[in-house]
Amino acid sequence: MLNTLESILGPLNRESVLLCVDRTKGRSGFINHHFISYGINRQAKVVLIGLDQTFGHYHSVGMKLGHNLHKMREEGNVVFFDGTKRILPSVLGVETIFSPERGLEEFFLAVSQLLTDNCILIIDNLSVLSALGFSSRDLVLLLTKLTDQVDKLNGQMLCTVVYGESEIFINSLHRRSDLTFTVQDLSTGKSRDVSGHLNIKRRMEFGEFQAQDFHFRLEEKNVKIFPPGTSSAVL
Repeated sequence: MLNTLESILGPLNRESVLLCVDRTKGRSGFINHHFISYGINRQAKVVLIGLDQTFGHYHSVGMKLGHNLHKMREEGNVVFFDGTKRILPSVLGVETIFSPERGLEEFFLAVSQLLTDNCILIIDNLSVLSALGFSSRDLVLLLTKLTDQVDKLNGQMLCTVVYGESEIFINSLHRRSDLTFTVQDLSTGKSRDVSGHLNIKRRMEFGEFQAQDFHFRLEEKNVKIFPPGTSSAVL
């Protein structure tokens, strides 16, 4: 049976902190795109922090999904912080927002000013900051402060980290999350009909985590999700 991510997750009434761990070569983007659509469909302000991708990329994918992000940005329903344009000036010393010597306080203040009640904050690739020289402690402190801000506003936050971060750091983020997506390549190798493996861990009422495993197939305008072993391509 093929499902969508929305049907798998159901209502997200208690989950405010979401984490995506990408252990592939960039195939986890569908998680970000799903939650952009999720925010738009529930008429929440979407605050998208582009550290890895441009606004043009998100608009292009959004059009395939029926969302005109350019129009929504003009209307104030989508806000985009273009971190990709701030990285080189910071490396060259022209700006300080991404200067490891100065910490991430300036970046935190820039992001927090964009947040409003019931918004959804999406950070597309936090690991970019690791590559710029920020420590795990810097990143955990940033996310802790952003989580506090989002909680006060009754909002939600999704953050993606990629393979290469230390397991200690990833586990630390997982313990702070209500819902964790881990996207992996197939252990059996490449398949034409199956794009990868998706593990979902959800924090339950008393703090324990419940795990579910799926395979997924990326399509032009959708992502199909199904239990492992139910596709003939990997049997």
